[in-house]
Amino acid sequence: MKAGRVPVSLGMTLMETLVVVAIVGVLSLMLLESVRIVGLTYSSHVARDDDAIESASAVALLRDSLRFAHPAVRQRDDGGVQSLFEGAPRRLRFVVDSRVIAHAAPSIAIDGVGLVWMEAAWDAEQKALIFGLAPFINLKSTPPSIAEASNDRFRVLLREVEAFTLQYFGAREAGQELSWRNHWRLADGPPALVRVEVRRRGGEILGMTIAPLATPPTF
Repeated sequence: MKAGRVPVSLGMTLMETLVVVAIVGVLSLMLLESVRIVGLTYSSHVARDDDAIESASAVALLRDSLRFAHPAVRQRDDGGVQSLFEGAPRRLRFVVDSRVIAHAAPSIAIDGVGLVWMEAAWDAEQKALIFGLAPFINLKSTPPSIAEASNDRFRVLLREVEAFTLQYFGAREAGQELSWRNHWRLADGPPALVRVEVRRRGGEILGMTIAPLATPPTF
C-alpha cells in the first residue's frame, strides 16, 4: 500500500500574508520616524547656526558703531556745548560715520559717505532689536525722530529679542560724580562707557561694555 502524498502549499495563507504586511508596515513607520528625526535635528542645527550668525552681526554693528560714535557737539543758548549722543534704557541715538556701518555690516546699503544719525531701539511688539539711519546735516539741525518716521527707515537688526537694556557711565556735566545712568541727554559730551545687554528667546544673553572714542576714526 502506497503512502499518501503530503500536499505541498504553493503560496502563503491569509494569516501569513497579514503578518508580513503588518511587519512591513511597522518597519516603514520606523524608517519614516527616523527620517523625520534626522530632518528635525538638521533643521535645529541650521537654525542655531543662523541665530549665531545673526547675533554676531548684530553685536559687530552695535560694538563698532558705538565704539566709533562721532563726538559731535553743538552750541547751547547759554554758551555751553551739548553732546549729540542721546541714550535711554531701551533706545539710543548718536552720530557715526557711515563707513563704520558699512565696514561692520557690509550687507547694509548706505547712500553716500559721511556722517549719519543712527538710532537703535527695542520693539516690544515685534520682539526685535531695530535700528534706523538718517542723514546728518549739520550741528545746528534738529535730529530727526527715526522712531516716528516711516517704517521703511527701520531695519530689523535682531529677531526674537525678549529684552534690550542700555546703561551709560560718566558725568554729564563738569564736576559731577562718575556713575552709571539710565539716561544720557543734554550732556557736555558722550558717555565714557555704554553697557549693552540683549536677552534673546531661549536664554541667550549678549552683553558688552563699549567705550566710545573721544575722536573720530581715520579711514
